[in-house]
Amino acid sequence: MSLTLDEARARAAAVSGVSYEIDLDLTSPTTGAFGCRTTVRFSASATETFLELTGATDLAVTVNGAATDPTYDGRRLWLSGLAADNVVTVAARLPYVTDGDGMYLFTDPADGETYVSAYCGMDIAQRVFACFDQNDLKATVELSVTADPAWTVLANGRVAQHEVQHEVRSDGGRWRFARTEVFAIPMFVVCAGPWHSRTWEHAGLPFGWHARRSLAAELDRDFDELRATTTACFDHYAGLFEEPMPYDSYDQAFVPGQNWGALESPGCVTYRDELLPRGRVTDLMRVQRAAVIAHEMAHMWFGNLVTMQWWEDTWLQESFADYMGYRVAHDGAGFAGTLLGHELGRKPNAYQADERRSTHPVAPRAEDVPDVDAASNNFDAISYSKGNSVIRQLVTWLGDTDFLAGVNAYLTRHRLGNGTLADFMAALDGASERDVVAWTELWLRTTGFDTIRVERDGDVPVVRREGTRPHRIRLTSYDEGLVELESRFVDVADEPVRLDDWAGRVVVPNSHGETFARTVPDERSWSALTAGLADIDDDLVRAIVWVTAFDLVHTRLLDPADHLALVRRHLPRERHVASVAAVLGRTLDTVVPLRVAAADAAPAADLVTE
Repeated sequence: MSLTLDEARARAAAVSGVSYEIDLDLTSPTTGAFGCRTTVRFSASATETFLELTGATDLAVTVNGAATDPTYDGRRLWLSGLAADNVVTVAARLPYVTDGDGMYLFTDPADGETYVSAYCGMDIAQRVFACFDQNDLKATVELSVTADPAWTVLANGRVAQHEVQHEVRSDGGRWRFARTEVFAIPMFVVCAGPWHSRTWEHAGLPFGWHARRSLAAELDRDFDELRATTTACFDHYAGLFEEPMPYDSYDQAFVPGQNWGALESPGCVTYRDELLPRGRVTDLMRVQRAAVIAHEMAHMWFGNLVTMQWWEDTWLQESFADYMGYRVAHDGAGFAGTLLGHELGRKPNAYQADERRSTHPVAPRAEDVPDVDAASNNFDAISYSKGNSVIRQLVTWLGDTDFLAGVNAYLTRHRLGNGTLADFMAALDGASERDVVAWTELWLRTTGFDTIRVERDGDVPVVRREGTRPHRIRLTSYDEGLVELESRFVDVADEPVRLDDWAGRVVVPNSHGETFARTVPDERSWSALTAGLADIDDDLVRAIVWVTAFDLVHTRLLDPADHLALVRRHLPRERHVASVAAVLGRTLDTVVPLRVAAADAAPAADLVTE
């Protein structure tokens, strides 16, 4: 049984002041198990509670110096007779895993080298050591690891024997890490093996990139770019956020078997090593990788400095990091076109997810996430891509200055603690004259999305909203030759917005994707846009027009044959590789199989790929 909301609340009310001393023995991976000795110190206002520890054997437990035989069901270790202040020591052997959830054992088929890495996350830290496995019992960690002397060990903290020029040295295979700042225990990490490492120092902190030894050439190939991207993103965040990054090192490792794709463990971020490919690295992958690097770094503040209290606020970490990842990869690291992949790929997927019966609010209420198993279902296109888009609309609606003022107030107020949606919105509300609380109810507590429609009153464009949410969007106007004339922001709510001074112009609503809403252009504008799509200079506006075409096919307002003709006519002249890849992929993966008759599907696919 996974941890329930009621259990987490009760335990958080009874337990405080948690710290861990963890000693891992990784010296015999061929035995199928590793040794772990954990000392947990905590205060308690109750005489009973439980630690989580999954799959332990050879269990030995002491409570406040006395050996005890607690009830253990293979997952929970029940403690009784607790005092106000407690020291509990748990020694055990735990199994290595091959599915990536726990202490993952991997033999590299390229060279036979062995790697052992603890990948955690929801309900997984308990597979590595005895702990209170919940976000709002944050703790410090002092870690020791015994491993093959030829290995390098990475973890959340700085190595205690860190020496001149940041050369990491071990003493006979014994590694000791400095006591960390508090963090949420699901973010614990250890990576041990013969890593190939490239390190440097920046802003007074040690930084590093690491990869399997068999990927040494690939890491060396990309290191200059990876270092520059990391440093630029770090400096950009330092300019946006008033609170400094609270951890004493910043390692990043390309690792095998990371189920999450990437995980933002404080001090040591792990990435699936597919992001370090053999062979040529395409421009598209470089942009995507930069956005992931920026995303994970955003979590050092939104997720690690301040952590969600319970899993209903998954969006508060993931939506924010997703939004910041695209923004900072572009503004900080200089990767142009980061938003194209979101607008053309991930955001349309979020619209489709939001139309299904399985959708849920971006920010569900805590009671709607009754346990951790239920929470796992919310790591989806709603929490990431819709949430990202909604955050972007919030930034547009509030203005960047007020948004960042509210963010900084939130981070400072809840530094090294936990925060909730109410906490975040209260900070934003205090920084703006707008009614953020009402906005929250309309945007975050409900499902679905509005439609923004452009109509004509004679020659005058009129923008109408079908729905309930306030929108602040950019409108861009063109002449008949699709030369841009003007862009402006407008607020679209209950009353239609007339654009009398734009009479006769072509209009693209939501032209840079600032809101999350279906858009339907007027017939005159659509005719001009489909005739000259490739002539539009702005990459992002072209992307929005492509997305509109896909949605019109999806809603059966555009014949799929007309869409295929649009692709055939304009895609060869598309100027951005991300747009080419996304348009071609979505056409072949969605339009052709779902909207073209089976007998015509193969010829249609051939037509657009010639």
